[in-house]
Amino acid sequence: MKKNRFVAIIGTDGSGKSTLVSELENALGVQKREIAVVPRTIKENAGKHYELPKHSVFLSLVKLFLRGTKWFIQYHLRFAPLMRRGQVIICDRFYLDELLIDPLRYRYNAPAGITRFVRNLLPHPSLYILLDAPEDVLFSRKQEISLDELRDLRLRYLNWIRQQPNNHILDATLPMEDVKRKAQEIIRDWLEKDRSNKD
Repeated sequence: MKKNRFVAIIGTDGSGKSTLVSELENALGVQKREIAVVPRTIKENAGKHYELPKHSVFLSLVKLFLRGTKWFIQYHLRFAPLMRRGQVIICDRFYLDELLIDPLRYRYNAPAGITRFVRNLLPHPSLYILLDAPEDVLFSRKQEISLDELRDLRLRYLNWIRQQPNNHILDATLPMEDVKRKAQEIIRDWLEKDRSNKD
């Protein structure tokens, strides 16, 4: 798909994603009016959902269609105009990716091949920043799933981000100020490279 100025901050619960997104909004949004932080559009009560059975394949596909359609409309009507004005969109997670990385969080049960096909058809991030930490650190911050499940989920995030063309992994055990500084550098370098390619 065509390159966009869309950044996803990803990672397991407890990695500090929401805090980082908020910090970036304060740091980049005030100093440089080219950053537009977009909060997560779909929020799930993950702790409860992990304990519930998966939806049927049919219901999962219906949810994929409805939310995919909603995202397509939102992106083109709300976010694309911001990017055309030079802004960068930063999101806390990206729902269509999450369906492939952590389907249990959404009780999702459709075939991964269909999900991947739909995800690739729709606008998705051009830059990924993964906040990563050892499982015991993540588990000490949030205990929504077992340590073994968290270990598997962390590996899925690591495998996912390594498949993305523009990817960076940040150490989530560092002080937030350091994580924020590194994330700012990544985003600004990425923007600089994008500008250079256009010149």
